Amino acid sequence: MVRIQTGSLNPSHIGGFFFFIYMPYYSYVIRSINHGILYKGSTQNLEQRLGYHNQGKVTFTSKYLPWELVLFEPFDTRVEATKREKWYKSGTGRDWIKSQIEQL
Repeated sequence: MVRIQTGSLNPSHIGGFFFFIYMPYYSYVIRSINHGILYKGSTQNLEQRLGYHNQGKVTFTSKYLPWELVLFEPFDTRVEATKREKWYKSGTGRDWIKSQIEQL
């Protein structure tokens, strides 16, 4: 998801407006299609990261190919995404993930 936004920067700067590309960070959960194992991570580019997992470029996930994306959440900062990833790995987070997947 790429979202282009405009905003006021400084009246003396290019007519008072600037443009930037908003690229959120994501916390995500992928599942091994053949083994049912879940992997939790965070990234700024979901499509590329899933590709790395499925190409065997990530040591842990290379043993359980192929992978599918089952859950992701966008965040404004890397810190927020990493915090959520760590929560996914907690007992409460694992239970929540399981409940979300069961609803699919």
